[in-house]
Amino acid sequence: MEGEEVIAPSIPDSGPYTWAVRHGVKKGMMIRVGVLVWLLLSAIPAQANLSVSETNPRWIVSSTTGKAVYFSSIGGGPEGSLQFDATFRGLQDIQRAEAVTTDFTAALASVRGAGLNHMRLWQLEQRAWSSAAHFKDGTYLRVPLDQLPYLRIGSRTDGTAGVPVTVGIYDLSRFSQDYFDRMRSRVQEALATGVYPSVMLFSSGHLEYDDYSIGHPYQAANNANGIDADMNGNGKVEETMTLANPRITAFQDGYICKFVDTFKDIGDVMFEVTNEVQSRGSEDWQNHVMDQIRDCERQQGSVRHLVMQSAYDFGHRTDNEYLFNNPRPDIVMPTCTSDGTNYDANPPANDGHKAIAWYDTDHAVLTCGTIGVDVPWRNLMRAVYFSYLNERESAPVMAAVRAAQAQTLEWANRRIANLLGMVAETGRSICESGYCLYNPDGSEFLMYLPSAGRTDIDLSSWTGQYSVQFFNPADGTTTSAAEVQGNGSRFFAPPWNGAAVVYLRRTQGRQ
Repeated sequence: MEGEEVIAPSIPDSGPYTWAVRHGVKKGMMIRVGVLVWLLLSAIPAQANLSVSETNPRWIVSSTTGKAVYFSSIGGGPEGSLQFDATFRGLQDIQRAEAVTTDFTAALASVRGAGLNHMRLWQLEQRAWSSAAHFKDGTYLRVPLDQLPYLRIGSRTDGTAGVPVTVGIYDLSRFSQDYFDRMRSRVQEALATGVYPSVMLFSSGHLEYDDYSIGHPYQAANNANGIDADMNGNGKVEETMTLANPRITAFQDGYICKFVDTFKDIGDVMFEVTNEVQSRGSEDWQNHVMDQIRDCERQQGSVRHLVMQSAYDFGHRTDNEYLFNNPRPDIVMPTCTSDGTNYDANPPANDGHKAIAWYDTDHAVLTCGTIGVDVPWRNLMRAVYFSYLNERESAPVMAAVRAAQAQTLEWANRRIANLLGMVAETGRSICESGYCLYNPDGSEFLMYLPSAGRTDIDLSSWTGQYSVQFFNPADGTTTSAAEVQGNGSRFFAPPWNGAAVVYLRRTQGRQ
């Protein structure tokens, strides 16, 4: 129908079908060519999948190895650091000046150099973002005009912030293939180096934190599709995080399917719905986004991706049950709450009955205390994955936390014999320190002691002989000790004054 708007184009932006349409190939020939292309492509194996273990859902499993994999992540860093570039500037060249690009390869190397294996790739949904003060002095954050998902058809100058800001005009019914190609390329480059990325679909929370949303494609002056997301006239577009406008939702649905299609053969990338939404009306919208991801995966024959949901509206939460009780996300990113939950000092043990727990310190600034240098160890021992946004602590604390992250990865993914079999101690009945992973078959135990002293592991339920290792987090050294027998409580006193890790592995006998 003339003038009818296309929400989600059914013809892909590139590929043999698009080429045929544009070059007038007859329908019958197109069908035969399409079948041949489908057969050829279906013979190409998709990249390996990450999934939640069915037998021990505390852990993420790689289909490549069949083993559990633990992730400790870079969530960001001080602005100007390579860690900051790898995350906040990884997908887009988000800079405080025009025409400045990010050396993603160097930034990625810094992640691997720190011994980490996950990175959280942010995205901003708008061309310009910052406080009024940053706009005034010209140091506001800029996203290049063509590094947004939609096809840019023009530009304009906006003076709302008191200074002239160039923003784009977009056709929301058409996508920028360069943007999605760039995103896919960045993910592939990360995976090739052994870093597993998660990618945000929406930045959302940033739409509430800035003073202006002048550069968002859903602002009335920034699109050719008649969309005005500023329904309350406050100059922002927080309404995009609700289902209030069906036309906006329809455009977002098309974007979600395009996003899924970009990674439909790459199962090792994780999808993060959004970041730190504080609007109380966002819950239905976030659920819709997750439902749409699954619908698009089914429609497009995509591999199933792990979906992450971050804490939201957490300034008003008394607990994290709203996250853990939602069946949609595979991974939830809780935070500290007024019921005493503190992922910095005493993380709740993941008992395996709910979603994967992943603590991101980025969500802790409003609710938790100061990050301790051993917070990575405390979270691993409670079967909680960990991500560190290291922009708030002193330089020595940052370095110590990073070192602890690398140590926990070494132990979880290389030195523990069978992470997939390990469960977290939920009290102190087995490991006196309260920080412990153990295999219920008694084959191995890993205990963390936050401070110096003698402590015990109760081996009364298991027989056999165990090797003993002490690991010193302060200097990274490992010391072997005399073997011990099961069938009773065994006491351990590390030969130094400070925090320690005790590792027991059965060498003879069984329960």
